Amino acid sequence: MGSKPKGDHQVAIIGTNDGSDTIYASRFGTHYHSTHGAYQESMHVFIRQGLAHFIDRHPTRHTISILEIGFGSGLNTLLTLLYDFGQRRIEYHAIEAYPLPWKLISKMNFNYSAMDLKWMKLIHQTPWNIKVELNDSFELIKEQSLFEEAHYH
Repeated sequence: MGSKPKGDHQVAIIGTNDGSDTIYASRFGTHYHSTHGAYQESMHVFIRQGLAHFIDRHPTRHTISILEIGFGSGLNTLLTLLYDFGQRRIEYHAIEAYPLPWKLISKMNFNYSAMDLKWMKLIHQTPWNIKVELNDSFELIKEQSLFEEAHYH
């Protein structure tokens, strides 16, 4: 397992133009998502132009492996879990050097339904560095590590 990074990491919840929230990290001097819309950005870039596009190009692939560098707020993970990819299995591996606490994430607005919030809580409260089956078609590994020390495969 990679070593846990040390150092100051101050974060703040920032509202975006679509009504959803993002995180501003002083350590990096940047936002985790677009300030024009965190939810819209994740749906457009990660889901529609990323995963859905991949599935369109590889319609017979049954298992899709995802490596996300920077778990962040978990929004991309949640949207992937909730998106209907048909009868495919998702193997989701997220690497995060500076995990955010559930106490902070639970205050963010992503226009959750009650079920979405339950899934987001489960995603965040699953143990780090262990493969977890969230349902019959979604496997999650959250690895707390610097990227260069990660054990992805």
